[in-house]
Amino acid sequence: MNQIDFNYRLTSYLRALERVFAGNRTVLDIGCGERSLIQRFDWDESVGVDAHQKSVDNARARGTHDRLVCANLMELDQHFSENSFDVVVALDVIEHLPKEAGWKLLEAMGRIAKKRVVICTPNGFMPQPANDNPFQEHVSGWSFEELTDAGYSVVGLWGLKGLRGSYYELKLSPNALGRWLSRIADFWVTDRYPKAAAGLLCSKDVMPEPAVWGDGSADARLGRLHE
Repeated sequence: MNQIDFNYRLTSYLRALERVFAGNRTVLDIGCGERSLIQRFDWDESVGVDAHQKSVDNARARGTHDRLVCANLMELDQHFSENSFDVVVALDVIEHLPKEAGWKLLEAMGRIAKKRVVICTPNGFMPQPANDNPFQEHVSGWSFEELTDAGYSVVGLWGLKGLRGSYYELKLSPNALGRWLSRIADFWVTDRYPKAAAGLLCSKDVMPEPAVWGDGSADARLGRLHE
């Protein structure tokens, strides 16, 4: 790992997260792992969930969250009620799930969130081995188009995706050239052309269910107000 590039990626990531977390005081951190970046921010309540018991134990020892739960990520509704956290977060998680399971997870996150859902994922499929944690393998890829079609606002991260491989490590040698090209591209892809970025930071505000008066729908009620 190139430490200079890692520090650059971390700093830009934290700035981007700070923007999407603004105004939220409670957080549910899905697939939190043992070194979650959630601990870098100030929360009134933070809860982490991970399916890997060793990661949960290590996170608990590090004090990353106020509370930690080891649970199947496909069974969140059994552990958390609707609208119970301001923001529900899954940072680099959905690419570890088959596509259908990933969509189901996003739906569950939307039910649990009061205000916002935030996810981060590589742009397209990025191979990554499991190593000592079977949940670390990448099994799906997610595109800018399908996430924006699902209602997410997307910003790009870490320069052009062609410059980076597994764990967002630079492909080019020497690394100094890769860092230079990536940083220049970062200014371009972050907001102006995120579909070309290596990583996608996505957020979606949760819309409350429309109120219903009497036996009429909300739309019908609004129509009567204008009669």
